[in-house]
Amino acid sequence: MKQQRGHVFLSLVTMALISHAQLSGAENSGTQSLGNKIGIVDTYTITCQAPSTHLDFKLRDTTDQVNTNATLPKPAPQLINAHLSKTINKKKVTVDALDIIPNDAKEFTLNGGNGAYQLKLDTLNTNLQLLTAQNYTVQYRCLNSNGVDTTPSAGGLKTGIDSAIKTLKNKATATFNLSCAKHKTLGNTDKIYIKITNKLVIPANASKNNVAVLSGQIYKDQTAINTTDLVSTDDNFSEKVTLNAQSGNYLAIIGTSATDNTKNNAKTYVFEYHCLDNLNTSKPATLLPLENN
Repeated sequence: MKQQRGHVFLSLVTMALISHAQLSGAENSGTQSLGNKIGIVDTYTITCQAPSTHLDFKLRDTTDQVNTNATLPKPAPQLINAHLSKTINKKKVTVDALDIIPNDAKEFTLNGGNGAYQLKLDTLNTNLQLLTAQNYTVQYRCLNSNGVDTTPSAGGLKTGIDSAIKTLKNKATATFNLSCAKHKTLGNTDKIYIKITNKLVIPANASKNNVAVLSGQIYKDQTAINTTDLVSTDDNFSEKVTLNAQSGNYLAIIGTSATDNTKNNAKTYVFEYHCLDNLNTSKPATLLPLENN
């Protein structure tokens, strides 16, 4: 375990490294490692430049489970496809978001103005040997040309927040009828925004053998959110989480649930981070390692 640096030295290192950090919209941490010791964590600063309004974050455990004496099976994929359509000038226009994998989400828009929209979900290309119904959430917003909410209408859905978790059987289709109208002060709807999140169903045997799971916590301005990659034998990231804390420095802490020091609790991992504004447009992000164990 590396010794924790003093605050003064850490500040100097931060100033030296931040000028060389790579800036972009969506970023990948690259493969990182966490040592074989209970209670240790890795910490990072993620800086979102103005006018960012929120940070998206997701984590993936890339540890070779053969070397940790685990025998967890690799789960079959469960995919969700979304199709958003509207009739515009007597022609049906459709936007698709395909192959949404477990613990991931896709966001998309359709510039269709005021009126009725239809959202259809299916499980085409899913492994049909997996009989468990899919779990998912839906979020939608009606927006004007400035990205401000107009007047929505959809039975059972509330605008701007994820719905309750819903289910969709393999080979089945789910349909949502959505409507956007002119707002009395904010004007006409320019587009509709949709977010579909595929909620992973963890196999019942995923926690056998007391295998430590990897978690990430994001903190800023006395607010926090966390996500966990419960299945370490697949190629999927954890569920994406969002912390709405504006621009500035976010603290990311990566740790495990390890409690048995007779096991090899070492981990390798990668995480993705994405700074966005209120229109979900990418903004520059800077990653700075603070403590690597």
